[in-house]
Amino acid sequence: MSQPMIGMWMMVAMIVCIFIGFPISFTLIFLGLIFGYWGFGQLVFYQLTLQFNGSMMEQTLAAVPLFVFMGIMMEQANLMERLFDSVQKLLSRITGSLYLAVMFVATIFAAATGIVGASVTILGISPRTVNKHLEQIFTKLGVENRTSAAAQATKILALKS
Repeated sequence: MSQPMIGMWMMVAMIVCIFIGFPISFTLIFLGLIFGYWGFGQLVFYQLTLQFNGSMMEQTLAAVPLFVFMGIMMEQANLMERLFDSVQKLLSRITGSLYLAVMFVATIFAAATGIVGASVTILGISPRTVNKHLEQIFTKLGVENRTSAAAQATKILALKS
């Protein structure tokens, strides 16, 4: 079979595996190995070794532990939560203040750290961010806890349909 046809079959297999529910990272790894062996034979394992060595020799990978250390230090110092809380209070009179506070704090920390995704992720899963968001939802629904909010939302959805 020609190599372009092997590539087409690999694309079909990748789409099927992803829609079945396999994680994308493992799907790409295993399909690359299987179809690489089918197309190139034993050569694919030598190429894999050379590519792995080449990527491990990258100088930029030395910064990864330092970024992780910086993230842990920022979390331990509660810098992000304190800045987020003060920006949230500062913008509390504006509609969409939660969104604006998240964007502002994420921009500040992205500029400070150089890693946009990491700072947004830390901010997104911060307990304070989640609690602030839940407080606003509870206020709009007129409830005090998650169970009451779920019951109220179910009642609203039942009335709409």
